[in-house]
Amino acid sequence: MAAPLRPTRDPGAVGSGRGWLLWESWGVSDWVVDLDGVMWRGGQDIPGSPSAVSELLDRGEHVVFCTNNSTVPGHRREAELRSAGVTPGFGVITSADAAATLVERDQRVLLLGSAQLGDQLRAAGAVVTPVTELADQLGASGGWDDPTEVLGATSGFAAVVLGLARGVRYEHLDLVCSAIHQGARFLATNTDATFPASGRLQPGTGAIVAAVEAATSTPPTVAGKPNAPMAEAIRRAMVGDARASAGVGAPGFTPEHGTAGASAGGGLCGVVVGDRVDTDGRLAHELGFEFALVLSGVTGEVPSAADVPVHAVATDLASLVAGDLLGGSLRALGPGTPGAPGAV
Repeated sequence: MAAPLRPTRDPGAVGSGRGWLLWESWGVSDWVVDLDGVMWRGGQDIPGSPSAVSELLDRGEHVVFCTNNSTVPGHRREAELRSAGVTPGFGVITSADAAATLVERDQRVLLLGSAQLGDQLRAAGAVVTPVTELADQLGASGGWDDPTEVLGATSGFAAVVLGLARGVRYEHLDLVCSAIHQGARFLATNTDATFPASGRLQPGTGAIVAAVEAATSTPPTVAGKPNAPMAEAIRRAMVGDARASAGVGAPGFTPEHGTAGASAGGGLCGVVVGDRVDTDGRLAHELGFEFALVLSGVTGEVPSAADVPVHAVATDLASLVAGDLLGGSLRALGPGTPGAPGAV
């Protein structure tokens, strides 16, 4: 059973500046922070982000990092963040962690994704077959020329799990589609079409998911942001298994309840910080949190419209924590609020 990660909050410990007063007035004590495009971009730290998170932790805030990247395990991300200068005391949840909650012990799973994703699925008890191994076996035996052998090789899988796979080949897509056609559940870590690299965007897991969905006419069950499995993993990390199962922090507990609501109900009152409205903004909506958009990743400018509320916009995480918002405080503005400064 997971234990709560929440530290003892000490408002007097550090900081009495503009940022502290802003977030205190909003009743924010829980922070869900994206990694790619917020903490780093293309392997390079975004200036000021590590120290901004350390400031939050030193103030007694609760910080959980959340990423749709399934190729690097959480413990390695923790080490990278500590190496960048982030104060210990935070949590890390990946889409691989969320995907592992969707498989059951002893289920046969066909994997198109990283070895790290396979490790997470095995830790959950699944019997994992990488699609690369299956393709190699068919190639060595000449089985590609025998439809019966291909169908036999891809039968009996309870699920196909798809994550980011940089070495994907047509044969891999063929095999996972065959398994899905024969009844395997289609699970995906995320549907992000792109992710930020150094100076450019690269195709993301969503590009591969789209190909499989088109070939099978089967939409996937998606584990990562902004979907329920990731939101549930975040709640459990923040408040522990028992309280998460009881619905603490579930949709319906919104930031507008403020700290009084959080105290009385034992709930969460927080903000999701990310660089994408479609994933991070929707995750905030799923959690009942505020959403703060930073322009240091995929989104490089304030969008003209959004289909979920954007409560704050800042150049980067350091500016956000300091309270330096673009267009001033946007709290409680819904999507497309006309005439509001900086409204999105």
